[in-house]
Amino acid sequence: MSKKLICLLVVGLALVLTPFLVLAEQPDMEGPDPQVPEYICLEDLPIAPDPQRPHQSIYLELPPMEAPERPMPEYIYQTGTPDLNRVKSFYESQEEVLGQRVVELLDYADPSGGPIIVALGYGADGYYSVLLDRDRWNGNWDVIDRTVEQLQELGGEDFPIAFWVGTVSCAVETLDAEEVETEVVRGSTDVTGGDAIYGYYQETECGYLRMSACFRTKRLGFFYDERFVTAGHFLDCTGSGDPEPIPMPIKTKIYDDDDTSLGYVELVGGDEADASRVKSGWRWSILPGVRHYGTRIPIETWYTGLPPEGHPVWKTGSTTDTTFGYVVDISDVHNPAHGWMDDQVIADFEWATGDSGGPVYVAIADGGSVYAALGGIFWGGLPNGYGVFSPIEAVLEELGDIEPKLGL
Repeated sequence: MSKKLICLLVVGLALVLTPFLVLAEQPDMEGPDPQVPEYICLEDLPIAPDPQRPHQSIYLELPPMEAPERPMPEYIYQTGTPDLNRVKSFYESQEEVLGQRVVELLDYADPSGGPIIVALGYGADGYYSVLLDRDRWNGNWDVIDRTVEQLQELGGEDFPIAFWVGTVSCAVETLDAEEVETEVVRGSTDVTGGDAIYGYYQETECGYLRMSACFRTKRLGFFYDERFVTAGHFLDCTGSGDPEPIPMPIKTKIYDDDDTSLGYVELVGGDEADASRVKSGWRWSILPGVRHYGTRIPIETWYTGLPPEGHPVWKTGSTTDTTFGYVVDISDVHNPAHGWMDDQVIADFEWATGDSGGPVYVAIADGGSVYAALGGIFWGGLPNGYGVFSPIEAVLEELGDIEPKLGL
């Protein structure tokens, strides 16, 4: 059996290859479900260093066979002939051709009372996908008729459009003090990317919020203290209804499960990345790396640009641990805490509340070791269960003057 066949570990072949996997060089870690790959070998992954930026890598297209068929959203209305190249080109060139983002041109993307359209982007099924907020849409078909009219004026006759309905969710979880004390989490000396951390901001009256750490930053100057990155949204419980997503408050205190201070939030993104920067405490920070199936592995590079559809990704969060999926599409998404965010990545991995802030990455095997190529930060999900993450390039741009700390 060839090394290439063993290393590729494509989902469709994983069950067939399982008896032979013990023969391959693998790290000492708790593996995933046998139906998903644990990593991809470097020689089989189209990855190239960015010649302009050291320590960074460029996404390259994968062969079509790498992307299995995935369930698409349950559309309520479709029109036009599906054409992935057409809708992808339309999405990627919208600012150059139209002079602004499509979301700024549609009547129902930002009306008074909140947007009815909450996500716009291209999907692997070849449709330009439009997500309608379930409560605000409320069965009003005039919204669909007008949006089709506007999009066909912009994209041309027979432009393929599909509508679906649901709610965009942020994935933090409220906990009271007693629940925090009983949470089973590694202590402050062993928190790394994907592990649980807790935010507390008194004025929101939510108690503790559980989220996930993303990555530790590199020290860029002599006086530059340690920092790390986590989610950029929080919840406000002062109202009479359900907790309301809000941008992460500056000075939010971050703790581990032993009530050890890990620092406080000093900067929050929100334009294109749902992320915040935490100034670490004088004694503790999180460890470099990410938690991959229970084992801490190093970050050795991070990606520039956006991943192509069908690209494999892993996500680690404090609730669901490490889960695997494929990139489904790229969309402009209305984040409940921050509003419209451009170029968010949609993937079909499993997620749950508490996973917000966790790292999204590609697990790469090089010889007998595995490392992470950081791809972004997870923040929420769509009504069909797909997860949404902000690309790492946007995270670094918005949080200013930071880089992921490489190695362990």
